[in-house]
This record gives sequence, C-alpha cells and structure tokens, in this order.
Amino acid sequence: MVKKLVFFIYIGDYMPIDEYKVKYPTMALHLHLLQMYADVFDEAVFILSLKKELIGDKDLIAHYIRAIVDLGFYRNVKFKIEENTNFRECKAFKEEVVDNRENDGKLVFFGHNKGTTNEYNESLIRLICSMYYFNLNFMDSVEWNLIADEATFYGFPLLNAEWSEPDATCVMPLYKYFFYGTFFWTNWTVMNEIVTHKGREYPKLASRFYAENFPANVAELKTVGTYKNIYGLSGRNLHYDFDGFLDEYCGFMGESGKEVRKQFNEFVDRVKSLIS
Repeated sequence: MVKKLVFFIYIGDYMPIDEYKVKYPTMALHLHLLQMYADVFDEAVFILSLKKELIGDKDLIAHYIRAIVDLGFYRNVKFKIEENTNFRECKAFKEEVVDNRENDGKLVFFGHNKGTTNEYNESLIRLICSMYYFNLNFMDSVEWNLIADEATFYGFPLLNAEWSEPDATCVMPLYKYFFYGTFFWTNWTVMNEIVTHKGREYPKLASRFYAENFPANVAELKTVGTYKNIYGLSGRNLHYDFDGFLDEYCGFMGESGKEVRKQFNEFVDRVKSLIS
C-alpha cells in the first residue's frame, strides 16, 4: 500500500532554517530524523504554519520548502501554508488526515516538530528519537498490523498512555487512552469503515489534545493496533522522565526488553553522533 507522510512544522520566528536550527536544536533533530526515513514514504505533505505577520513572506517560505526537499522529499511532495492557530498540529491532523478522502487506500503517518520550544535536554532527545524509531524502523510489522482488519492504528509501542483524570479542556476519550506525542500511523480506509459501521461521528476539534486521543475516540480499544502494548503513564512528563519510563517498560517486557533497550540506545547514540 502507498505510505504517506503528513508532517506539521510550526515556524515561530523570522529567520532562515539554519539559524532556526541553532536557536531551536530540537528542530535540527527532527529534520535529521526526517532525512533518515525519507525513503520510507511514497508521498508527503508538509504543513508550514506561520505567525500572521510571516504568512505573506514568499522568500522565507521558499527557503523552508527548499530545505525540506533537500532532505530527500523531492517526489510526490506537497506543501500547505497556513496561519498558525491555537490548535496547531491538531488542526493539520484533522484536515490532512481525518477529513482528507484522498487518503483512501493509503497508510498515513502523522508527525510534527514536537518539543521545538521546550527545554532541549537528554530526555527530550530520546523521546523524539523514539517517536521515529518505533514507528519507522519496523515497517514489516507496521504494514502487517495496519492492513489487518483489526488494526486501525499503529502507534509506537512504548508511548501509549492513560489519563486517570483528563484535563477539562480535553476531548474525553472513550477509553481514556491517548498517543503521547501525536506520532502514529493510520489505515484511513479501515478507520473510515469503523466509523461508518459503528454509526459514530468523528470528534470535533475542541482542544490541542485532539490528535493525541483521537484513536481512542474513534476506534474501540481492541481495534487500536498496539492495544496489547498499552502501558499506563498517568500524568508522567516524558520530556523529563523518558529513561525512567523506558526502564520500567523494558523491565515489564522481561528478557526481550533488554534487547529493545540496547538497540534503541544504539540508535540514539548514532543519531546524536551525526548531529553533533
């Protein structure tokens, strides 16, 4: 099946991408990881979201487009330019994944430049690396899960989570599960069939958490691709506590967890050596 990338990038400052990467090193990390996995995708859509005062700057926009194309996205790639809203990546997810019937028959991976304005620390680096590694390193498993009728979504196995007390501004998930970080795959056709057959409506865009808990709102838990790997976080902030979570999760997996941890650590070390 066709594999499509939908990726949201928020550009908050008026500066060329090289300067932007220096000011926000998390952005440099995302771009490097995108370059590593560019050949996974048959097509891509990048949503560039800018402040109102930057939206008409054609030179700045062209600069970012060239930089993204140079990552390896030079065929079947589209760019959408929009003014930033408080919904940010969730608005892009709704418009380019949920509501886009052109996704019929495709496996769609959604991501965004998460953490760009957060403190750049070791835990954040490892968290972001995990979002790519566990989604894009094991494509045989991804495709098998997504093409099977029972697997509507395939999130990375480490980062499904549970809210014991969701924030009042959140769209309440049916099963209280959300995808920490908003990086996951969907088989759009199966997703749409589930909604049609269950007589459900897609949830309305009500908060910044729309995309993170979208899978649990739409599909029953048993149809979420990684339901067997759910491991509760209950409010833990992985921007600062990723290794603690990884150690607990790998311990939960038993002997196989040691190899998971080892291979992931080697991947992170390799990424860090390439961007240093």
